[in-house]
Amino acid sequence: MENQKIPIWILYKGRSVKAVNSLAKVPVEQRPEYKKVVFTMRPMTWGANNEMLRKAKRYRKIKGLLIGDVDEYFYKGEKLIWALLAWDYKDDKGDQVPVTEEKINALHDSVVSELLKVYDNLNYLSKDEERRICVEISNYVLSQSSGAKTVAPPVEMVELSLYDRFFWTPDQVDRIGLKRLQTLFVAMGEKENSTAIAREQVSDKAQAKSGKKKKAV
Repeated sequence: MENQKIPIWILYKGRSVKAVNSLAKVPVEQRPEYKKVVFTMRPMTWGANNEMLRKAKRYRKIKGLLIGDVDEYFYKGEKLIWALLAWDYKDDKGDQVPVTEEKINALHDSVVSELLKVYDNLNYLSKDEERRICVEISNYVLSQSSGAKTVAPPVEMVELSLYDRFFWTPDQVDRIGLKRLQTLFVAMGEKENSTAIAREQVSDKAQAKSGKKKKAV
């Protein structure tokens, strides 16, 4: 997977810092005041995300039961340090600012917020994308079962068939982009659900047809 380059526009005014991920959100007359900084990010993988979640897990006892929660602040910090590989930040003298954990932790909250917003959109499956996959898989399976076969198979189903064919190992899966893997999981689940529904519909039609024949006799 190729690294992801994410531009963020930053406005410095004294101690005030504003950041946006697109100049379209800024009035035209104010745009020259914003400084563009390009962040180079490592794509999130299934294995890396699981490791970060494990580190961010916090446990507490409630009425004798051990409850686990994810420390979101810690998780975001771990994600940023893991993912951020480079930037074109320069100091007041024009020298390149090195990418270190200390420098990353010193980034302003507004910059981090905008950066992670874009990064998460690139690397995590959204609810809208999940719904789109479910609809496409459902339409395809129902089209096949009805005999119409007018709907092309979604890309996610094609990729699932490649998984089955080549028997990828867990190590290989760990290196796959997290968003891509989440997409495949959603596709797999919806394929199974839609297939079950389609079978039920075929069975109902067969029973209805059989009932009509009996009445005719």
